[in-house]
Amino acid sequence: MKSNTVLCLAMLLVPGAALACDPAGAHGIAFGDKPGREARKQPGSGKATIWYAVTPPQADERFDRYLVRVDAGTGKIFQVDAVKTIIPVERSVGLSAGQREEGVR
Repeated sequence: MKSNTVLCLAMLLVPGAALACDPAGAHGIAFGDKPGREARKQPGSGKATIWYAVTPPQADERFDRYLVRVDAGTGKIFQVDAVKTIIPVERSVGLSAGQREEGVR
């Protein structure tokens, strides 16, 4: 009986995980594509890989900055990072109370 329950749960979870993977890539940025013309090269890029700041087609309000890492040889995207900047409470003088509460969360 327990094995049937586990099997049923596994069958429910696997399709859910597959649906979470968007073929367009993370935030609408597909792996293997090249960064658009609006992409801005970032400091710290090396000889093998280059970082670009981009504006994704499917931005998520939880993040305020998006970076892609590109292979320098092919120019193709192989990493997508979404970043949320958090300001420490000591440096949050100009923020509203609501913004401070959100930062604490």
